[in-house]
Amino acid sequence: MSRRMIGENVVLAPMFSPHQKPTIRPPNFLTLVLIWAAVVFEAVSGALALSVNRTIDDTLGDAVTGALPTLSGSWFGDFCKVFSLLSSDCRDFAPDDALAFNNTYHFTWSAQSALKLEFTGTAIFVYTMVINSTQHNLGPQAAFGGGGFTAELDGGTAEVGHGDLEALPAVLPAYNVLLYAKNGLENTTHNLTIRPVKSEFLFFDYAMYTFEESEPSSPSPSSTLTDPTRLPPSPSSPLDAGSPTPEVGAAVKQAKLAGPVAGGVIGGLALLVALALILYCARRRRRQREQDSPDWDNTDIAEEKKPPPWPANPIPRNLTPTAGFIYEGWAPESWSDAANTPRVSIVDRAFPSSPTRNNRDSTASVGASVLEEKNALHMARQEEAGRQVELLQRRIEELMDEARPSLPSESGSTSGSGAGVRGPRRRPPDQRTNSQLVAQIRALREEIEAIQSEVEGISELPEYMAREPAGHGAAD
Repeated sequence: MSRRMIGENVVLAPMFSPHQKPTIRPPNFLTLVLIWAAVVFEAVSGALALSVNRTIDDTLGDAVTGALPTLSGSWFGDFCKVFSLLSSDCRDFAPDDALAFNNTYHFTWSAQSALKLEFTGTAIFVYTMVINSTQHNLGPQAAFGGGGFTAELDGGTAEVGHGDLEALPAVLPAYNVLLYAKNGLENTTHNLTIRPVKSEFLFFDYAMYTFEESEPSSPSPSSTLTDPTRLPPSPSSPLDAGSPTPEVGAAVKQAKLAGPVAGGVIGGLALLVALALILYCARRRRRQREQDSPDWDNTDIAEEKKPPPWPANPIPRNLTPTAGFIYEGWAPESWSDAANTPRVSIVDRAFPSSPTRNNRDSTASVGASVLEEKNALHMARQEEAGRQVELLQRRIEELMDEARPSLPSESGSTSGSGAGVRGPRRRPPDQRTNSQLVAQIRALREEIEAIQSEVEGISELPEYMAREPAGHGAAD
């Protein structure tokens, strides 16, 4: 940065601005991982709520709760015992006890009979049997309970079900045939009531309901059938078309998978938390090493930003550059503007006496470098101060020469004798012009005194004394 001084360029000291290393705060991995862990834990806790299938046998009831089905009216457990008088070959078309669930079943043909089941779960499935009812004058309608059945859930509207005679299994009797299904229920206690329509046959073998467990547990005997291998993969000829068919033994699969799934999720979560902690600690140590390293400290020397170098004592605006103003292109409007204008002296007392150090090991080398720069800066400023004082002194001499009374522009002579004969006369000086010159000289002297007082303490400057012209007193 340079300022021009009356036809001479003077290079001033460079202005330093404090270098501040930007601080980048690393992401808080621990907080992010904890939030993610809370979300995953909530999802995992919901996933670990297992759906377990439990069975209700017609005779043994619910193996978990022990609740028995309520069979009201006329229900029988041995088909051939009831109809032995009807046909001697009853076993040819009657259900086989060995193929029934838990080797038991019940049937009725009375419209006043009812089957009531109580369960707690989200779905219910009721299974029946299909006999070879076309033999011995029983009629095909006997296969699914005559003209149909009604189902009433939780005291709601009764639903009427009908069998599809065209969908009869090819081999009769058939077992594990879905009679009624209902899913999408709340995991609360429900009551189901099934009644036959008209006086036709209705067989009840067992029921299965889905229960939501909040915590995984070991599979219980109620979750599986007595002998699942002898059951068909899917029920035959369901009455409620479109209803989902539960897979027998699904609870066993869910119970076996619950442990590995829970362990894998928890283990993965613990691994992610540990990895996040390691990354966080590593980033923190690296940042600490960067702060302790000498390279990082050298860029962190505290240096104050300096304002532009204005004159220590601003001169009024009537002092133009040709009239002795030092810096071209600038002059305050008034003394108040000059007082409010930021200034910097020739001697930069704001420069730090010693660098700020974070690492004491490198203090000596950095201090020596800063001292050399400071000495060079002081030398340059000392020379600049000398040139400024010399120029100001020269300008004072010029102004003092202008302040002397000027020579007469014309001489007068008288011809004749008389007492009033005089020699050449000098024209009296312009008092107004002299006052301005005196004010300028006084301002320049004050400027010299300010420069000399500012450079005091750096080195001893040569003493500059103003020569007092002979006619100066007259000008004053």
